[in-house]
Amino acid sequence: MNAKKIYLADDDSDDIMIFTIVLKEICPQCTVISFNNGLELMEGLKDSTEKPDLIFLDINMPVVCGLNALESIRKNYPEDRIPVMMYSTSANDDYILKAHNLGADFYCIKPFDLEKIKICISHFINMEFTPERPQTKLSEFLLKW
Repeated sequence: MNAKKIYLADDDSDDIMIFTIVLKEICPQCTVISFNNGLELMEGLKDSTEKPDLIFLDINMPVVCGLNALESIRKNYPEDRIPVMMYSTSANDDYILKAHNLGADFYCIKPFDLEKIKICISHFINMEFTPERPQTKLSEFLLKW
C-alpha cells in the first residue's frame, strides 16, 4: 500500500487516538494529521503546500461542523477533488442526503468495534480516487460495518 497523507477532522480526542492507532497498524507509512473542527481543517488545507490524499470528516463538531467544512472544500478546491469520507456516529437521513448533495464521496457510520473500524479505514485508504470520478450513487453512498 502506498503512503498516504490523511486528514481527520473530529472533536472527539478518543476517536482521533483510535483512528490514528488503527491507521498506523493498517498502513505504517501513512500519516494522519488531525483537526478538532472544520475551521481548523480549512486552515490546514489553506496552509498546506501538499493536499491530503483523503479526508475523514466528522459532522458534529464545534465552530464549523463537518457539513459546512465539506461545502467549503468543494467550493474552494474543485480542481483537486479531494476524496472526502463523512465519518460520523450520526445516521440522520438529512445529514446523509446533505453530505451526498454537497459532494462527499461516501458516508460511513463510525463503527464501535475495533475490527470494524479497521475494515472501514482499510476500505477507504485502499480505494483509488481520480479527480474526474463520478459522484457516488446515493444507493451506494452510506456504508455500515
